[in-house]
Amino acid sequence: MNSSSLKNSSIYINKAIKKAQQLNVEVNIAVVDSAGFLIVFKRMDKALLGAIDIAITKAKTAALFQKASHI
Repeated sequence: MNSSSLKNSSIYINKAIKKAQQLNVEVNIAVVDSAGFLIVFKRMDKALLGAIDIAITKAKTAALFQKASHI
């Protein structure tokens, strides 16, 4: 992973948090690389603990099938 990937991941995380706040929901956010390996994970304060694995698996699946997982 290069620093550009980490920088871009921070941008994606911030956009996802902003969208979640607009929708008034607490979420878990995972960003993975093209091979499905986790780069960054962020859990909002009241996000469900049980949804951590779901967020990571959703991001990994989207990467492996080369499909977007929209913000």
